[in-house]
Amino acid sequence: MLSRDKLYAVKILGWARLANGKDVALLPWLNGVARCIDLLDPASGQSQGYYDPAKERRFSEVPPHHLAALDAMVNYPLPADGGFIQEFPDFIGSHAALLGENKEFELQPVISWRLQQNGDLEGMVANIKLATHFPILIGDACLFAVQNAPTFRYFFQYHIANQIKAGGPVATRALSQLLQS
Repeated sequence: MLSRDKLYAVKILGWARLANGKDVALLPWLNGVARCIDLLDPASGQSQGYYDPAKERRFSEVPPHHLAALDAMVNYPLPADGGFIQEFPDFIGSHAALLGENKEFELQPVISWRLQQNGDLEGMVANIKLATHFPILIGDACLFAVQNAPTFRYFFQYHIANQIKAGGPVATRALSQLLQS
């Protein structure tokens, strides 16, 4: 459980304009992508605003330069083939936790995110067996939407994924229990 007495900074994935016109920040959270304004549970995450470490400033509104980008995307044409609207790289080090063979967990870096026409945002990870070249970049044929995989469990931020990869026994045991549930 998170400490109720501390603030934790997590990196946001990006900004989105909802169908109702509201602008929100998004982040990979547990088993999906969450709007920061929806994080209301002190035990598992509660949004307190946004922090820009470069300017050492906390704010609660979408910065103007992100609003301008959202305004520009409003008229973005939908693909005629029914495919995804946009794919962009993951700049925040998101990882997906999956149950591998023998029910052991594995962490895979999220390479990119695809915005589907229905508004879903899908984390794309690589099937290394299908990779034909490295590094794997957005749009690569070996990428698949991890949330659709039956073995997918959770997303983790970069710093948490690194703690898990470091193999601390407490973090590893807790993660194994989480993934089994």
